[in-house]
Amino acid sequence: MNLLYILETFPNGCGVDTVTRILSDEFIGMNHNVSICCVKKSKGFAAYSEKIRIHYFPGKKLLSGENIIFLHGIIETENINIMINQYSQDVNYSILCDNARKSTDARLINCHHLALLLNSQVHGRFLFRFLPDFMVNKLKQMRQLRMRNRAYSIADLTVFLSQRIVEQYKRLEPEKKLDKLRFIHNPLQQTNYSAETKENMLLFVGRINEMEKRLSLIIRIWKEICEKYPDWKLTVVGDGPSLKSTEKMAENVPRILFEGWKDPGPYYAKSKIFIMTSNSFEGLPVVILEAQQHLCVPIVMESFLTLGDVIDNEKNGIIIPNNDVGIFIEKLTWLMDNEKLRNEFALNGASTCKKFDVKIIAKKWEELFFEVMNA
Repeated sequence: MNLLYILETFPNGCGVDTVTRILSDEFIGMNHNVSICCVKKSKGFAAYSEKIRIHYFPGKKLLSGENIIFLHGIIETENINIMINQYSQDVNYSILCDNARKSTDARLINCHHLALLLNSQVHGRFLFRFLPDFMVNKLKQMRQLRMRNRAYSIADLTVFLSQRIVEQYKRLEPEKKLDKLRFIHNPLQQTNYSAETKENMLLFVGRINEMEKRLSLIIRIWKEICEKYPDWKLTVVGDGPSLKSTEKMAENVPRILFEGWKDPGPYYAKSKIFIMTSNSFEGLPVVILEAQQHLCVPIVMESFLTLGDVIDNEKNGIIIPNNDVGIFIEKLTWLMDNEKLRNEFALNGASTCKKFDVKIIAKKWEELFFEVMNA
């Protein structure tokens, strides 16, 4: 089968890039052909199969006629069977794909990688700065739901990262049929990184964007406990628009290391605890699975719906009520002080990861490809 991914960036600018890369490599091993078309090239350290054909849109405006003609040419020249739109949170990508596939037999699958609805603190709050939060959230949810519905109507199938999100969508739109919804978890690629001994290290991996990841909370938490744990350190792996402001925020806080954009594998392997305080925009973060795979125990704020798909609280990680810094500090220090408990959670986490193995997830995608082609 000939597959075409539509992305904003590639090869490795964010979690969506990583998911696309590892699935593409797996699909090629399953005798599918894979092409990728994206808006811009991103920073990248991860290798990907040389068999992947990569294209970049020529037009500066996404919905330009130039881009539509360019994408249509790829569909025809490479005889594309299925387009997988990895950026369906922006309805314009769905519109672009739909326009480009006209007069072809190409199917369109929208894959939504974020939360179904974003709150006002994460996205667009400035536009409604004079309104109270509850009203802003209501207005934004209504607008986002209209965009989700339009994208849904355009695609042949819509894939979310969890059954929980599918059920949420159906609850919000009880009058709609919504029979084109599916869910498939993000995949986890097996790696060979290992460390004979773990270091006393807390780890954050991700895009450094304060509105989304809230590193200010992580720095605040570390500042509260760092004097009690002089033999521990906090390592931050990633880059993003808030890097400089985050570094400035951490200027007078000891033992915080900013490593920049690097392969996180060796850091997972050395770290004992993975910390995450993201806002509610997350879909199903691969970083939690990657941490568990490397026996690095996650402690995460419960700001997004799918966290329970990955963490069984106080069995393979710890879930903290959203925004509760006090409970986060209490549970984090409990974990830091208890090596036996950490080891137990780490082993349970490694077992959890097996259901997300890329071979299992790729097979589910292949079944979906045949379903959409035979519809």
